[in-house]
Amino acid sequence: MQGALREKTHLIQLYTSDPEEAPAMVSTTHPQGVPLMVLVDDPCCCFCKVNIPTGMHILEQSCGEDMGIMAPGFRCCYCNYKKIAVMVTKNTIRFKCPVTNVPTKDNVRVSVDVGINFHIGRGKSTDPDGGKATD
Repeated sequence: MQGALREKTHLIQLYTSDPEEAPAMVSTTHPQGVPLMVLVDDPCCCFCKVNIPTGMHILEQSCGEDMGIMAPGFRCCYCNYKKIAVMVTKNTIRFKCPVTNVPTKDNVRVSVDVGINFHIGRGKSTDPDGGKATD
């Protein structure tokens, strides 16, 4: 064997029908891996009222078209043609990918422990007219 992987991080997505549960779901330890996002299952009827939680990036769709990131807060009469597509954590994620017993050019066996901290957020973009970068 050229090298062996030790225990590595598995990024997972979770599912819920209640958007208010999502922040607690991504903050909890899961045996399958590290939760990165929560997909909201379509409810059988419309949300007469929904509270959009803080601490997550919430992507909204209307009639299947992306509407961008929703601001947190209370929404009244959130009908079935609008939906929360996905809720992505704002937490910093530690991704580990250790590799052991890797042969070098001189046939020396080494171990490499790769760890990456990453955060999903709004990137900086520039205005096509030459404007300043915005968040």
